[in-house]
Amino acid sequence: EKCFLNTIHSYTASQNKMYPNWENKKASQLSILPHTTGASKTIEKALPRLKGKVAGVALRVPTAVVSIVDLVCLLEKSASAETINSVLKEASLQKPLKGILQVVSEKMKSTDLINNPFSSVVEQGLTQSFGNMARVFAWYDNEYAYALRLSELASKLL
Repeated sequence: EKCFLNTIHSYTASQNKMYPNWENKKASQLSILPHTTGASKTIEKALPRLKGKVAGVALRVPTAVVSIVDLVCLLEKSASAETINSVLKEASLQKPLKGILQVVSEKMKSTDLINNPFSSVVEQGLTQSFGNMARVFAWYDNEYAYALRLSELASKLL
């Protein structure tokens, strides 16, 4: 029904431009910086039924690559963490998400995901639920997987 998303995102080359004065620019690649994200608007474009129901924020963190989304959703009905993980696992095995979504049971850290080709890697052990409220964490290599999706799109257009 509704979602909040927090993308804990690796710093970017344009990060120093986020703050106009020198005091805030100092050590920006060594700090956690709250920032806006376009992810909620992108989700609304991909899933029009969620228009006006997704809000998000980005936290830029001092890692060079690999980010994670913390997604909290209000569901239409109650679902256990196990059910949520099962639905995601099943979706990962079928088109259109096969090769895009990966669901893993092992504990991960950001460096484990460097050069991972999936756009979203759900770590099952982090999934939580309280009745009809669910929380899912999904890792992604914000450079490599993105480049692969662009390459796939270009090959379809040519």
